[in-house]
Amino acid sequence: MSDLNITRIRHVEKQQQVFSREEELFLARQMKALAHPVRLQILQSLGGRNNFCCGDFCASIPLAQSTISQHLKILSKAGIIDYQPVGNCSHYSLNPAVLTQTINALSKLGDIAEIFDSCECSEVSKQHLRAQKKPNQNMDNQ
Repeated sequence: MSDLNITRIRHVEKQQQVFSREEELFLARQMKALAHPVRLQILQSLGGRNNFCCGDFCASIPLAQSTISQHLKILSKAGIIDYQPVGNCSHYSLNPAVLTQTINALSKLGDIAEIFDSCECSEVSKQHLRAQKKPNQNMDNQ
């Protein structure tokens, strides 16, 4: 077996160890729940506040109440926000434990970028990855 093939096998083994299957499923579910601009607006509206009703979101997001309710349901099902019915109103708040777990899982993507950068990939792919990193680094320096 050539050195290049051994390197590729080690690369695949390292990739498989970045996320457990459970973490992959969790992160995929979280990213799917976050992958809509309205849901991101909802999270921004919640900020550090608790007990937001659906009507509170309707005042700041120009969509029908039923549409906002569907987005709230998706975020709630993923555990990103907590839901508590109170009379005719439903109160929503951020779930900090799940948000922290999501952020920690996302931080492992940096490990994948390091593995990719050290592999026997095409130089074009590596240049693309470096170009993606540069804008973020430039923003940090400003």
